[in-house]
Amino acid sequence: MSFHPGSRHVRLRSLAAFTLIELLTVIAIIGVLAAIIIPTVSRVRSSARRSVCSGNLRQIGQAFQLYAGDNKGLFPAPRQADAVDKIGTDSSGKGVYVSTVNASGGSWAVEISRYVYRDQADISAVKDTAGGTNIAHCPSYGLLFNSTAKLTAQSNISTAGYGMNYQLNVSGAAAGATPKLRFKASAMVTPGKSVLIADSSEFFINAYAGWTASGTYPDGYNNGAPTRHEGSANYLYADGHVASLSPADAANAVKFIR
Repeated sequence: MSFHPGSRHVRLRSLAAFTLIELLTVIAIIGVLAAIIIPTVSRVRSSARRSVCSGNLRQIGQAFQLYAGDNKGLFPAPRQADAVDKIGTDSSGKGVYVSTVNASGGSWAVEISRYVYRDQADISAVKDTAGGTNIAHCPSYGLLFNSTAKLTAQSNISTAGYGMNYQLNVSGAAAGATPKLRFKASAMVTPGKSVLIADSSEFFINAYAGWTASGTYPDGYNNGAPTRHEGSANYLYADGHVASLSPADAANAVKFIR
């Protein structure tokens, strides 16, 4: 029997190599694991953003209470004042408005900005996470923009990803009938059932007749953002608690309660 000195080494090298079937099997296993892990990571990140958003809304709820404490028990009006409500300017040239409207002349978000925004030097623009996001900015809202410039342009302080409910029941009358007027927090009927602030691409939410789709707004609706967090959205009630609701449940929750 003949024996070639190098045959054993050749045989060992051939045994150590992977076959095509083995390589395909490994690739298939990696693909299956990736298919399992990637959606899970995505859900975890989405859940984290939802949680941050809920925390933001709770802080906004506290800001409303602080605002009321500094303003004779009044909550801010949902929207800005009209020009006719301006009665003059102060020594710095800032507009002075009648006492029944927001003193800043802006929306509810402008009024409470001193209580919720970290960056007091620049409360006129919303920063993305790379620039130090302000508290009142929903992290999922920021994902709808592909640049900081576009986020800032769309999301000034009055549209920072949250809106105030136009259908609040105050003293038996809908605050939405006069959305530029401040009102007594103590006069709000059924605060535990009344949505105060919620996810929105506008400074308000107004879904009494349901949600209205619109291609103009990044969330796809012009009166709220009912599907922002994987088909649902976060809602702050007037008593301070926050709930995640489906579009159908939210449409009922934001309605004027008699």
